[in-house]
Amino acid sequence: MAGTGSVSAATVVSCPGTAIITDQDFTVGTDSGSASCFAYGPGNVSLPGANLLDKTDDGDAPGSVTLSVSGLGGTSGFWSILVPTGYKLTNAILAFKTGVATYNPDWAAFSLTDGALSGSWSVDKKHGLSHAGLYGRLEVSEVPLPATGLLLLAGLGGLAVMRRRRKLA
Repeated sequence: MAGTGSVSAATVVSCPGTAIITDQDFTVGTDSGSASCFAYGPGNVSLPGANLLDKTDDGDAPGSVTLSVSGLGGTSGFWSILVPTGYKLTNAILAFKTGVATYNPDWAAFSLTDGALSGSWSVDKKHGLSHAGLYGRLEVSEVPLPATGLLLLAGLGGLAVMRRRRKLA
């Protein structure tokens, strides 16, 4: 099921955000950027076509994006994403899964805007968080040519012109 709630920086969004008492709500707050309820459901996290970048219950590959989540086993905590230097995270989806299939949904996924790299999370029932996963794409950041590079090229060009004038004289 897809959700429709979204929030801006420093606010909280619930997923699925329904009023049914037997439902379990997951909430995510962002320190910057924004989040929206992307999907939720029973059982294991199911995001067909999504690219898993990191999961809290496996090891991190060196140089890869890192998802850190505090409060595993509990009902609230904080999350953060560390993106390697020279890369940017796009199409980010942050998914949370509880351990016991008593309440529906067992998991919820939140779409994050670019720049949403940390925040808080919570679950409103007694079942603690089993694990979290980060889906998305890592893209190489565009590296701007610094002004000093342009000055260096201009200086070398000037030296070349002066050398040519000396040869002609």
